[in-house]
Amino acid sequence: MANITDVKVVADGYRNAVVRVSGILDTGNLTGTSLVTKALFTQNDPLYKSFDGFRIDEIEFSVSGDGSASVWWNATTPQLVGVFSSSNEQCWEEEGGLIPDTTAAGFDGSLNINTHNWVATIQSFTLTIKMIKLYTK
Repeated sequence: MANITDVKVVADGYRNAVVRVSGILDTGNLTGTSLVTKALFTQNDPLYKSFDGFRIDEIEFSVSGDGSASVWWNATTPQLVGVFSSSNEQCWEEEGGLIPDTTAAGFDGSLNINTHNWVATIQSFTLTIKMIKLYTK
């Protein structure tokens, strides 16, 4: 068997976006895998020039065993959102959310998912990422 990943768009509005990313790992870790891309979202606000990416307000996570999952904004030098292990949620909404540097070299608005500490057993993860779409006026 090989690693399996699944991405489900739960909400796709002009402003709000929610995605659930799941994976079953049986052969190794994921490294720099762009699982959440702008192309997944079609309900974008036509009043703006371009849809640039996402602000992250909250991540609910469940990671099995001693593993962890990290989320990064994709760029030449990826920007870390956070590292998650066990099961819980992390919320940044009250602080205005986590906002990427959209001017960074190679920034494309995608979110990369990496996993860490895979051992020779089957491990799994689920991340529910609640986001706000970012646009250029």
